[in-house]
Amino acid sequence: MLNPLPKTDPDQATLQDGLHLAASKTKSPWRLVLCDLDGTLLDDKNQVSPENQAAVADLARNGVGFTLATGRMDRMTRVYVRQLDIRLPIIACNGAVIRDCATERLISAETLPPEDVIALTGWLRDRKLEYLCYTPDTVYYPPDSCRVGNFLSYNKMAAQQGTETIPLLSLGEVPLDKIAGDLVKILAVLPDQPFIDAMKEYLATHIKSCGVLSMHDAMDIMAPGVSKGRALRRLARILDIPVSSVVAIGDHDNDASMLEAAGLGIAMGNGTVIAKAAGDVQTTANHQSGVAAAIRRNVLCGA
Repeated sequence: MLNPLPKTDPDQATLQDGLHLAASKTKSPWRLVLCDLDGTLLDDKNQVSPENQAAVADLARNGVGFTLATGRMDRMTRVYVRQLDIRLPIIACNGAVIRDCATERLISAETLPPEDVIALTGWLRDRKLEYLCYTPDTVYYPPDSCRVGNFLSYNKMAAQQGTETIPLLSLGEVPLDKIAGDLVKILAVLPDQPFIDAMKEYLATHIKSCGVLSMHDAMDIMAPGVSKGRALRRLARILDIPVSSVVAIGDHDNDASMLEAAGLGIAMGNGTVIAKAAGDVQTTANHQSGVAAAIRRNVLCGA
């Protein structure tokens, strides 16, 4: 279910005015850089390199906006939002969520059909496959989950840095049918290609929702039509800028739609075949500060 695009209000007007004011001092033809997180902005230790951080700061100094488009829930990005001083809304859960982190305003959230949630989790349980269920604010996990450890690690880092942690609730305590209508994403852990192929076939023949690989062993499943590309177009409307002035940077299959939708799509050197095919140009790998290289070579080269 899609929350309607909000009419212009004081918060939205402030976002637009801030971006327009910044644009007045730039010589770059680009207005906004929309950047994936894992495998793109972050290195292999889940850190933003000094080079990437400096390049993002240079964007701000040159009047070009910067924000994130990630498969993660936005609650799991706040350490990086704070580190990079991101003030524009971010795209989360592969486009299912757009939130203004500065005000906590949920701009849009697209929820999975409840009947798909029940069917999908049943299919995964029958095959003893792990999964996680996401609302915009909370992660629900099966009692025997190992994948929830990623969130426990993030919460530890967030607590150390004074950033809020993510609520984690066991599906052994919260019945799935009570939250099925609130979910924006299911992450399905698919350990090999036969399971990936089987999930793709199941989605195509039994389920209305859509799925896309976000890691080599994980598929993100969202409401029908949800994608980073559609969210990019939606965010551009909110900010009142042309899609043709947006640069997108990403590395995986779930980034392909935004690389294709943007005025300039930049694929990472470590990107998948699908991501590289969707991009207009390529940069170096995430462990080589490929985002910084892309910003300096393709965004600020004439600024």
